[in-house]
This record gives sequence, C-alpha cells and structure tokens, in this order.
Amino acid sequence: MDSLPQSSRTKPRRVGLRSLQLCAVFLMLSAPIFAAASSQCEAVLGSLQRVDAVPNHSFSDWTVGATRSSEEAVFVAGSHYIKTGGRWSRQALDFRLSSNEEIAESKNKCQLIRSEVVAGQDAFLYSMQPIGTEIPFSNFVVWISKASGLPLREEITIDTPMSTSVVTTWEYENVTVPDL
Repeated sequence: MDSLPQSSRTKPRRVGLRSLQLCAVFLMLSAPIFAAASSQCEAVLGSLQRVDAVPNHSFSDWTVGATRSSEEAVFVAGSHYIKTGGRWSRQALDFRLSSNEEIAESKNKCQLIRSEVVAGQDAFLYSMQPIGTEIPFSNFVVWISKASGLPLREEITIDTPMSTSVVTTWEYENVTVPDL
C-alpha cells in the first residue's frame, strides 16, 4: 500500500484509513446478504457474490481527502491474500459476518445505466444506492461482464468527513497463490 512518508503519518490517521479500507472490503464482500430490492439489485449482488466463487486478482485505488493509496488482493483456492506494504499475507475475513443483521435488513435502489466495454469485455453498468440505512456508502457503481456475470470494475463513494472513494478492478485469468 502506498502511503505518506513516515514523518507525515500520524497513528490516528493510519488507523482511520485502515478502518475505512476494512469497511469498504466488508461492504464489497458482504453484498450477497444485502436484501435485494429488485431484479437489478439481484443481478448486482449475485455478481458480487460470485467473486468469492472463482479465482480472482483485484486492484483497489483509495482516495481519502488528498491521500491516495493502492491495494492488491487475490482470492484463490478458497483463501484471501492481501498485499500490504509490499508483502503478501493470507487473510481471515470472518469480520464480514459481524454486522449481518444490519446488512440483511438494508434496502438498495439499483439501476441498469447502460452497456459499455470495460477491459475489452462487453459489460452492463449498474448503480446501487442504499435506502434508509447506516451503510456508509453514498454511491456504488459496478460494471458486470455480459459473458461471465462477474464484476469487472466498481467505484464506491463513502460518506465520511473527508472525500473518500475506492475504485476496484478484477482479473480472472491466470490467478495463482502469491509468494508469501
């Protein structure tokens, strides 16, 4: 993960950024248990659920205020790996189950916006917005492959005092366990 020089980092900011990262990963990975409000939401949530059923390599770019960082993740052979500080580590993601009740009760408004080409693939572009919930994102758009039904790209805007966004892209071919 790219970060500020050591001298300009403060412990509360670093913890705050990691908390936002975990929140966004939590939202992305727990999407399958969101209550779908329409067939369009079912398409979006079903697509995000399938991400953990196939090997994939994701790249996330974070912007929190003026601070930018990047993160890589791999899901293969039933395990999640995250690259932080230039090092890969295996991750237990049980934390995603900690707020099941709140998420299961959430409602979402989903809309098919248009068809586009992303990473050389025909894709549907959907938007999803939470309705009357404590879920902290204000906007979520995802490009879903027409051929595989898997997400190719997503952009999330998170409601925080500082402008926060996450852009994630996925690759599904030639995914292997990273060197730990």
